[in-house]
Amino acid sequence: MGSKIQRPSDPTLNSNPLVGQAIEAIREASAANPGRYVAKYSEDPRAFISWLEENWHVWIDFHSLAVKLLNAGRKHHGARAIIEVLRFYSATKEVGYSFKINNNASPYLGRVFNDIYGNGFFEERECKEDVYQRHEENE
Repeated sequence: MGSKIQRPSDPTLNSNPLVGQAIEAIREASAANPGRYVAKYSEDPRAFISWLEENWHVWIDFHSLAVKLLNAGRKHHGARAIIEVLRFYSATKEVGYSFKINNNASPYLGRVFNDIYGNGFFEERECKEDVYQRHEENE
């Protein structure tokens, strides 16, 4: 059973193909590994998914910068570095708007990107499900 992720209510975001790609990637990856998007930083297993449903604009901007890095020939990059660039752009270009994102979301944004492109552009650490599966196999 994949993650139950909702499409955005904003028609502009709902029609954005990057949102559709992310939703499909999350559903498929979660079906194969139910713990893939379970946030380590929260007891709520839907913490990242809930956050993403409210912050599709962050995903779109994150994706844009990651693709620029790929097109520039980079083979790997850090998800947190992209978040810091987004914070910088927000602080210097948008009057009255502060880009707020919990650092804990950045690895999961990297996972979404990897799940769409299957290229391992972002290094991943184990998710809860990986740890649980390894523990069960060793018993």
